[in-house]
Amino acid sequence: MSTLRTMIKTTAMMVVASGISNAAVISYNASQGPQLTDFTINLVLPKFDSSIGTLTGATIRFTAGNTVASLNLTNTSQANQTFKYVSDADFLLTGNTAGDGTLTTTDLMMNNFTTGGFITLGPSGSGVCPAATPSAACNSVSYTPAPVTANTGDVAVNILASYIGSGGATFTLSGFTSTSTTFTGGGGNVSSAQVTNGTASAIVTYTYSTPTGTPEPATMALMGTSLLGLAFLGRRKK
Repeated sequence: MSTLRTMIKTTAMMVVASGISNAAVISYNASQGPQLTDFTINLVLPKFDSSIGTLTGATIRFTAGNTVASLNLTNTSQANQTFKYVSDADFLLTGNTAGDGTLTTTDLMMNNFTTGGFITLGPSGSGVCPAATPSAACNSVSYTPAPVTANTGDVAVNILASYIGSGGATFTLSGFTSTSTTFTGGGGNVSSAQVTNGTASAIVTYTYSTPTGTPEPATMALMGTSLLGLAFLGRRKK
């Protein structure tokens, strides 16, 4: 009788388990660049296809990167000039066609380069300084700054239903880049030649559930064997 109860309990658990939903995750990404700044940002991402399950959560991560390919600072006057130079980049998202406002006020700000304080360059015609080594003995110096990146982290969407679609439905994150350079000092006699490339990317991650539906063949076979065993035990009891 104990064996019979165990088999009934096991069969019931398999039947219940066959109807439990499975949790799943799927991600999509879009990227733009590298390209010369400044540029317009347009990142097209798929909405969640409701035919594969029930959407339970969604996050978006926006990432920006900036690389100063070359930078040259030159004193064009006949006197020494002391100055500070700073280059910054802003990557701004201002639109999201999903319509729920997620990330539409995003501004990723990055410092591309700074002299780190005041530097001095010599008069025009005094020569080229060694890379990243300005001095009054030369009037032109070059730098190769390291690339910089920033991201928003995974931001939960504001309205989940706004990201559900079918038939290849998409949404677009849009915005622009803004690169700024600033001289402090130098008397207006120092020029810069800078080439900057930027990249923008986004990844949307959907979490969803899917019903297991019809039990798998192996489960069906095990259930069938259990039921046959029940029938056999019933006959023995009689």
